[in-house]
Amino acid sequence: IYSFRGADIFAYMGAAKATGNRHTLLKNFRSEPGLIGAVNTLFSSRELPFVFDEIAFSPVEAADLERKLLAENGAGSEPLKFWFVPRTETGKPINKGDAWEILPEAVASEICRLLRKGRAGKLTIPDHDSNEERGVEPRDIAVLVRANDQARLMQRALTRRGIPSVLCGAGNLFESEEAAELLRILSAVAEPGHESLLRGALATDIAGVSGDELARLMEDEQGWEEVLEEFRCYHETWSSRGCISMMMQLMERRDVRNRLLCRPLGERRLTNLLHAVETIHQAQSQERLGMEGVITWLACRIAEKAKKEEYEIRLETDEAAVKLVTIHKSKGLEYPIVFLPFCWVEFNGKEQAALFHNEEGRVVLDIGSDELDSNRELADREELAESLRLLYVALTRGKHRTYLAWGAFKDAGEGALHYLLHPDASTVKGQMALSDDEIRGQLQALADSSSGRIELLDMPAADRERYLAGESAAPDLRPREFKGSVARDWRVASFTSLSSRQHHTAELPDHDEVSPLALPPVTAVEPVGIFAFPRGAKAGIFLHKIFEDLDFTVARQTLQPLVKEQLDKHGFAAEWNDAVCDMVLNLLQAPLGEDRFTLGQIGMERRCTEMEFFFPLASVTSERLKGAVAGFMAKNADKEAAPLFPVDMADLFSRLSFAPVRGMLLGFIDLVFEHGGRYYIVDWKSNHLGNSVEDYGQASLRREMEQNLYPLQYLLYTVALDSFLRLRIPDYDYDRHFGGIFYLFLRGVDGTGNGVFADRPPKEFIAELAEVLLPESAQDAAGTEPEADTSPRPSPTCAAEASADKPGGRGGVGKKSKKAETDQLSLDLF
Repeated sequence: IYSFRGADIFAYMGAAKATGNRHTLLKNFRSEPGLIGAVNTLFSSRELPFVFDEIAFSPVEAADLERKLLAENGAGSEPLKFWFVPRTETGKPINKGDAWEILPEAVASEICRLLRKGRAGKLTIPDHDSNEERGVEPRDIAVLVRANDQARLMQRALTRRGIPSVLCGAGNLFESEEAAELLRILSAVAEPGHESLLRGALATDIAGVSGDELARLMEDEQGWEEVLEEFRCYHETWSSRGCISMMMQLMERRDVRNRLLCRPLGERRLTNLLHAVETIHQAQSQERLGMEGVITWLACRIAEKAKKEEYEIRLETDEAAVKLVTIHKSKGLEYPIVFLPFCWVEFNGKEQAALFHNEEGRVVLDIGSDELDSNRELADREELAESLRLLYVALTRGKHRTYLAWGAFKDAGEGALHYLLHPDASTVKGQMALSDDEIRGQLQALADSSSGRIELLDMPAADRERYLAGESAAPDLRPREFKGSVARDWRVASFTSLSSRQHHTAELPDHDEVSPLALPPVTAVEPVGIFAFPRGAKAGIFLHKIFEDLDFTVARQTLQPLVKEQLDKHGFAAEWNDAVCDMVLNLLQAPLGEDRFTLGQIGMERRCTEMEFFFPLASVTSERLKGAVAGFMAKNADKEAAPLFPVDMADLFSRLSFAPVRGMLLGFIDLVFEHGGRYYIVDWKSNHLGNSVEDYGQASLRREMEQNLYPLQYLLYTVALDSFLRLRIPDYDYDRHFGGIFYLFLRGVDGTGNGVFADRPPKEFIAELAEVLLPESAQDAAGTEPEADTSPRPSPTCAAEASADKPGGRGGVGKKSKKAETDQLSLDLF
């Protein structure tokens, strides 16, 4: 029955013809003897029930077993129930639209009736485990369908009656409504300043904002700003801890679980959502996707027509539910009671070509020969044969009782049931020519010949009576007693947690939130250009995004459209375009370092953007860090006339006060690039220090750096990058390979040195900091020189080799999605 997967029944027919010995399985260990006899009667009623001479029907016997049977009101009954569905209009077939409405309702009503009788002890079956009689329960019933849409129709009908049901492989995860809603949520989180995307996300069932609530929210400036801030928080969580952490945060904050479970099909919807989030997490990890990569991946999965089987939806409940499963999926399975409401449906399209097997058994595709009409008949014959085999599978899944619906449905005249039940009847353009009385008469004749195994019934009218499940004894559950110990000082630390005295603050990419320590100086100069550009986290996110996506070497060609796009996405007016472009071009042309090179010379293949580091942290206290700085300053006090640092490092470290910590250190470096064989760190700062370039001189920069403890930040960055380069570059030497750090205050860079804070910490000081920060195992690993023959060798032009082979241009090397360098760092330093 699996020709759609490439299986070829003619291969089996050829194999059977080529062998002299045959063995047939003649005993059925699954079903009641009466149900086995009913199927025998049905398939023996016609010569060549499977169309081809080579596939004969062999009647099957019930295995000689002691078994208890299904009992209704204490007695047995005919196990195969034919439901006759009359025409709604004389002489006309039953429209499929009408069938989609009446059949699920009738089946659901009958299931409800069976369950009520089972609860009352009037309909019993033997228990699978104990073989003792018990009442019929939802888990004992299955509805087999031809297509997933039919399963969803059935589930809605069952849900209306309070009957639990489970879709067994009925559909693909990315065809679900939850996948589409999740795409809208993720798109808004990736661009928290894009208000139209945000409105679309809020209107989803996941976010839980109704149309009226959204309209009121749009009129509430403070409320809307709170929502913007909420999604900015999600954005930062995604950036720092991944998509799955962000979605768990959103689901908890918006009470998604409880809200969905209160809705119809709530378990189904919640299962789909959790499954989608987990699948995205796996894709993000395996393919190293960033935000844009995740969104593109999900959109492609939703849009692609050929869905992969690995993404089939999961069961949303346990076994205590009615099973809704396609006939193909049911092969090899068994169910106590089976309903077959849609076996009359055929899916043979009116193809222009004909795909069939010739007399030699070879596959032929006729796309327009002179014999096309006759070849189409051969193709139709093969499709009919497969439908009959599929019907046999469906009718042999039941253990105790099977219901089969039949009537003059539209296009059913060329289907398997018509072929089997009415062998001598003609059809008119695919429609049944028999009247309802003739159909009923032939079905009754079949039932009469079955020796009490087949019963013909008019399909019962549907009702809306609900099923009330009986209470089951709750299991006695107790929590296990925890007897271990929890290390209170182990956590993921960061520059934020070490400098803010907030010991559990999560580290996020630094987008220049306004510092609470001090307000920028008030000047009498009227702000113009980039000095007048808005401040705060939203502005920082926008400006960082420009530098993330921009190829510095072709900035003059690509900058204008990029800035225009990002201004719109982040909710800024288009009038800022010129000011932002001028600022960016000024910065890219500003000379840096002793070599006076510019960022405009740095190609995408020589840079890594938003580089994340994550390395083991020894047991660290603020006192140990203070001691390391004080000791280094004391040892070097008389060695050089020039200051060791451009800031008062001893005073800065004296302000540190954090609880003892060990575990891991997490951080994000805005930009790491290589130039002339040396590696540099860049941190973009959108801080507003004043309204003229003079406000961004070295004295102002030192004050800002010290006030925000930025030197601690770049020292942590330097220790991380130094450890990483030591593992990745043969014969690495700090003095030869590390170029230094640049903190670029974007608003004030003018090419004369304003806005540029530079430092290159002494090699000895970085080594002493590493001894304090890194555990001995990591120090040993970082200090080991790679062997020439076995160590992975990076490109000499980029520390993060894992990203160097990606194409340049926007979205290329250095995107946050490139986590290979991070994985290598955390792996090597363990």
